[in-house]
Amino acid sequence: MPEIRALLRDRPDVLHREIAAMTDVVPLLHEWAEQNLDLVVVNGGDGTVQAVMTDILNHDPFGRPVPLAIMPGGKTNMFALDLGCRGKPVHVLQQLLAAADAGTIAARTVDRPLVGLRRVPGEPVTYGTFFGTAVVVRGVQYCREHIYPLGLPNFISHVVAYTMLIGGSLTRNHGPDSPFRADDISITLDGDQRLSGRYFMIIVTSLDRLILGMRPFGAHGEGRLNFLCVDHSPGVILGVSARALLTRPKSFSARGTTTRRIRNAKLMLDCPVILDGEFFHPDPNQPLELIGDRSLPFVELK
Repeated sequence: MPEIRALLRDRPDVLHREIAAMTDVVPLLHEWAEQNLDLVVVNGGDGTVQAVMTDILNHDPFGRPVPLAIMPGGKTNMFALDLGCRGKPVHVLQQLLAAADAGTIAARTVDRPLVGLRRVPGEPVTYGTFFGTAVVVRGVQYCREHIYPLGLPNFISHVVAYTMLIGGSLTRNHGPDSPFRADDISITLDGDQRLSGRYFMIIVTSLDRLILGMRPFGAHGEGRLNFLCVDHSPGVILGVSARALLTRPKSFSARGTTTRRIRNAKLMLDCPVILDGEFFHPDPNQPLELIGDRSLPFVELK
């Protein structure tokens, strides 16, 4: 933050606010709604970005499309990396300011689809870029509770957590309190494809790539969201992990997986889910809905 403050000290044209809590996001956006903003830059992790996107789509505080740019300021920055915003946050901000000064923000702006999450009918939709559930979500919880406190670099933390998750899932004796246990989940894709079983991983995302550079997505389907589910089987988990980490096929396929480009999905489940770093607990008696019909403009630095 000292580097960012120093960079902005001589930029009176830049409105800069540091927030103390996630609850400050909405009031700030509505406070800035009266300003003639050309660009909104978010310096935070995926959860902070989610809060900004959700308020813009649900309440439209600016009344017009305003491009968003993401600085990688959190522990997990999958969306920022996917947009090409890599490196120290202050360096990303320097690139964004240079593009603004050169008048090239519009040329770098692309429309990106988002994942809408609704847990029960009538509930406001929460928007993000990465939805996950099944055993992999407990891996995220484990990473936060046991790996991040070690103070390792983010990349190393992700490698250690994913390795432990795979290793723990290869054993078949999982008690009710095991972080590697799998739950029964039913899935309906675009109203016509139905799946059910116990899964190691279920992902719905608008990202092109995941952590560690993985792109385990297929090309079949007409939607804008990537869907992937992986059976909770030791052989399948090993095969998928090796193929996703070691290869970058244009269309991913492997035994024990289902991939598809989807418009929407419904899930019946009784286990935690995650949307851009934020955990949610669905109602096991209500279908959880994932919706891919909204998008926002974002600045790419690729």
